Amino acid sequence: MIVPSLLRPAGAVFLVAGAALAISSAPPKSQPNTFVAVLTAGQLTPMPASNATGVGFGTLEPDGMFCFSLSYDLLSAENAAHIHGPALPGANAGVRWELEIAAPKKACLGPLTRKEKRRLRGGLYYFVVHSEEFLRGELRGQIVPVVAPAS
Repeated sequence: MIVPSLLRPAGAVFLVAGAALAISSAPPKSQPNTFVAVLTAGQLTPMPASNATGVGFGTLEPDGMFCFSLSYDLLSAENAAHIHGPALPGANAGVRWELEIAAPKKACLGPLTRKEKRRLRGGLYYFVVHSEEFLRGELRGQIVPVVAPAS
């Protein structure tokens, strides 16, 4: 899925909210295994002057692999992408996994250790995409679990 350039942060939120609603209708599981990330420049510190946006969806598979797809629209050519962590929103952490330069992205990482699974389920990892214009990063998106509402 390619995020159209007309899709801005508000549109990305509606897209993610609709996906989360569809996912939340699935039978409840003991631990969250479905994840979403809304990528914006506003989540980076310092914040770049970019209106680029993106969205990511992921699953933690039974074999411990974290599989995800990530789509975004940058203002200039991508030159790096990573998953960072562990860190809460607004805080920075080092690179945990390097990602291939390509949009959209679709990949699996792992298998994750127990500690990595706990951190993923705790929302402590985030995507960062760098571009030629914004070498320190153009987009960031915290990877957060999608939890079904209690019935």
